[in-house]
Amino acid sequence: IALLVGSSLLILSSSFVSNYFFTKGLFINELGAKQGMVLNLFMNNISRDLKFGLRPEIFRQCKGLLSETGVLGVQVKTGNGESICDFTTGNNLRYIEKSGDLHFDSDKKNVAGSVRIYFSTDAEESIYKRMASSVALSLSIIFLLLLLPLIKISKWLSTPIKQLTDLLAKKNLNQIRDYAQGRTSRIKELNELYVAIGNMA
Repeated sequence: IALLVGSSLLILSSSFVSNYFFTKGLFINELGAKQGMVLNLFMNNISRDLKFGLRPEIFRQCKGLLSETGVLGVQVKTGNGESICDFTTGNNLRYIEKSGDLHFDSDKKNVAGSVRIYFSTDAEESIYKRMASSVALSLSIIFLLLLLPLIKISKWLSTPIKQLTDLLAKKNLNQIRDYAQGRTSRIKELNELYVAIGNMA
């Protein structure tokens, strides 16, 4: 019985863990897609200004981007590497970087500039924590649901054995015989024990 419960718990645990990694992957992919959209939108917004050399306007848009949720820093450089804006992540070493190049021509041979945006990992870590807590709670509930029947079954098995042990400790043959004779059990081994003790007594 304990083996059956343990096997069931192992199967359910494996299922939850697999589901955790699958769902986590979906969330991370969605988060990455949103960050990619922010990068593309920003590049589209500054592409014209970059081509015409309107650096103050690009700088203004860089500062505006920093007000977006989850954006830690942004860096824009010209095609020859000159910095237009450089808002770094400061002391924050945990970030996700998205980058892309802007071009003067449709063939994308002449680089007009490059953009790097640094995103916070807080959203990703929050997803990990919420999902891990959810999985832990679910496994705890399943464990309790499996444990309660096991306790009930253990009690059902141990009660007649304890009664018989108490009688044997008293060494009263009449009581032992009266208890064992005619008593049956669904457990084959215990039933055989009743018969054997009844015959001995």
